[in-house]
Amino acid sequence: MKKFYKVALLEGEGLGTAYEYYVKRRLFIKLLGKEKHLDSFCVFGLPEKYGSSMDFCVLADQVKAGRVVMLDEREEAVKKCSTAVARLKDEKIIPDSLVQVKEGMLLRDDKYDFITNCDVFQRFNEEETIKMIEGAASNSKLSLFFIPNGFNVSHVAFPARRSINPVDFVKKISDKVKVVRWGYIDMPPFPSGSKLSDEKKNAVKSGLFSFFVFLILRIWSIVEMLTPSFIKKRFAHAFYVVVKGK
Repeated sequence: MKKFYKVALLEGEGLGTAYEYYVKRRLFIKLLGKEKHLDSFCVFGLPEKYGSSMDFCVLADQVKAGRVVMLDEREEAVKKCSTAVARLKDEKIIPDSLVQVKEGMLLRDDKYDFITNCDVFQRFNEEETIKMIEGAASNSKLSLFFIPNGFNVSHVAFPARRSINPVDFVKKISDKVKVVRWGYIDMPPFPSGSKLSDEKKNAVKSGLFSFFVFLILRIWSIVEMLTPSFIKKRFAHAFYVVVKGK
């Protein structure tokens, strides 16, 4: 958890992003246990709003992947991501040669062991999204996507915050690709959009306060894991979809 908090701070984010990264890692490791070694990763689009998906770079390094390619069609998002990657390299969190950031969203004929993204599909229309997922399935052994949960009560309260109906989404893509699993994820113990002051952010970095904050979040992540789906449906920030390669 502490490492993900450091990564989140380097991206200009905070505890909410660190918690998100932590629970995504748990799911990722669980899925990876059922697959052979995944050497090549593709981050197929960068988040619409929060962070630059640096957790995927950290996870790739942890499982000894050889390369990570990060794609996005937005020039500003690519610049932001490149800056975040450089910061992680400077802090020796990831190897210098691991990550390559490219502008554009074309997979072409490039093959990857694993394709993923987070907070991406809501900015594309339905036809574009289905084509992207079909492309990912054709170009990978396994794909894992994280999407804003349209059933989340805070998303409903703020309709300008774009999100997607999970049930409709899974139903539509299931006609095109093999969905092996889906569910709700990222249900932190604080409201959406909560912010810490710079002073408190620094306080969380080390010391006894840091220990208790991260302990509480780890315990809460177990609570989330045990929470029934009908509750997570209302409060989880995202849902995930696992797609088997064709």
